[in-house]
Amino acid sequence: MLALPAMAQRLEQSPNDTSALRESIAAIVNENVITQSELMERFKLTLISSNLPDEPAVRRQFLPKILETLVDEEIQLQEASRLGITVDDTEVDMALQKIAADNRIDGDLRTYIAAQGGSIRALEHQTRAGLSWLKIIQRDLRPRVDVTDDEVEALIERQRSRSGQQEILVSEIFLSTDNAADAPKAEQFATRMREQLNQGAPFSALARQFSQGVGAAQGGDLGWIAEGQLPAELDQALQAAQDGELVGPIASPNGFHILLRRQSRVVKAGDAAETSVAMLQLMADGSDQAALIAQANHIRDSMKGCEDMATKILVWPEWRLNTLDDQLMSRLPKWVTPIAALQKLGEWSAPIPTNKGLAMLMVCARNAPQGPDREMIANALGTEKLEKLARRHLRDLKRATTIDLRWQG
Repeated sequence: MLALPAMAQRLEQSPNDTSALRESIAAIVNENVITQSELMERFKLTLISSNLPDEPAVRRQFLPKILETLVDEEIQLQEASRLGITVDDTEVDMALQKIAADNRIDGDLRTYIAAQGGSIRALEHQTRAGLSWLKIIQRDLRPRVDVTDDEVEALIERQRSRSGQQEILVSEIFLSTDNAADAPKAEQFATRMREQLNQGAPFSALARQFSQGVGAAQGGDLGWIAEGQLPAELDQALQAAQDGELVGPIASPNGFHILLRRQSRVVKAGDAAETSVAMLQLMADGSDQAALIAQANHIRDSMKGCEDMATKILVWPEWRLNTLDDQLMSRLPKWVTPIAALQKLGEWSAPIPTNKGLAMLMVCARNAPQGPDREMIANALGTEKLEKLARRHLRDLKRATTIDLRWQG
């Protein structure tokens, strides 16, 4: 970047070039210059990643937002410099390798971009700015985020209460508005972006380039969202849409949202009724109940464990062995359920009189449904809080920054 004092010296030393140099300035952020060539390099990078055509209409739609992104990145880089945070070339290389892998690009990403006329400088600058901002967030903001056990438990309870309801797999492009004056411009850009999506522009690529939402780095992925989890205006639009359908732009108190309803499913909350069991059942019938009970007690004491039981029981021809695999607790007879739930694994139950004779049961395995992952839920809540805190922090930095936008389009 060219500092203002150096730029002033160039203006004084080359008066004939003054007009050209001034025209090359897209924006000044504090004392650092963003040139029009840098703006156009980033625009070209956006075209490559999103498969958009280089047309006048596309330039009008995207260049203002790209310049805003470059200003944000310059602010982030200046803040990282102030804090003594650096990103070395190895970190940039690793990030580019991951981007290539995520986008199924064979070989080196720099080579891929260069082959399509893209700027390696623009690619590395974008990556370095993103990594710098991530380090600021992790070092200075994450320690300020706290997720309580009560918050985790409340979310788990909400998930349980939604058993049988619909969940939707959602991607989002979110454009924030810092104040009411920004709303018309943000809405206009969101509308133009929706037009490009309608024409086939990849949702994930535009989300990575422009979204300011939680899932921007993952191509806008928000994961599975249950009814009522999003603000009402977003939730209602999603519920009315079909799988694969775009929704929005929709206004919210924080900005504008474009949503992609990717898939839907019915929530299944884990409970005891969904536990399955593998069991062995011994049955014997005969008139001498006392003798059978004595045999049953001997079997209980001498035969432990499910393995090779079919062979072991041959010494007791009066008893028939049945194998019961993957039996849902909810479908077992009521007299079997307590044994299936409580009997120690690998041990026979007490003999039970039935209308078909004397029965004993052995539980070999219980397969309970996976309950909510508390750590995963806590991480999700923490990420949401951290994203909000990061947006607020960037907004505060922008307010404290001198920004001079020169580019007029």
